[in-house]
Amino acid sequence: QGGIGKGLYDEAFVDRTHAEMSAALAASGGHIDGWFYCPHHPRAVDPALRVECDCRKPKPGLIHQAAKQFDLDLTRSFVVGDKMADVGLGNAVGAQSILVKTGYGQTEVSRYNGEVPGAAHIAETLAEAVSWILTSSGFPREAL
Repeated sequence: QGGIGKGLYDEAFVDRTHAEMSAALAASGGHIDGWFYCPHHPRAVDPALRVECDCRKPKPGLIHQAAKQFDLDLTRSFVVGDKMADVGLGNAVGAQSILVKTGYGQTEVSRYNGEVPGAAHIAETLAEAVSWILTSSGFPREAL
């Protein structure tokens, strides 16, 4: 959430957004175990947030925090995102990286002529990424 550092929004906004997302997921039977984000940015307006940190993607600080808190096996994990920094993050921690074409993803795919280095899979949507994760993890497609 580098927008915090750039002064585009504050942490209260991020907290409200996470609460709304959690509520929407709970209404559908889903659950978020934890929220992790980095407020830092190289061009942060607040000097305290203009730092080189281990939590800004593609550096693995946040993933390592989550892995420790939830005892995750990163070699059996997936990182899904729409930027090369997300793909790099997954690779940095030994997880499989999936690039979704939504958001910035199509631009990334075009930049690399359809072959995204380091991506285990390129998905049209987040739902397709989830289906691929389930299928590659041994669950039948009907599990969705």
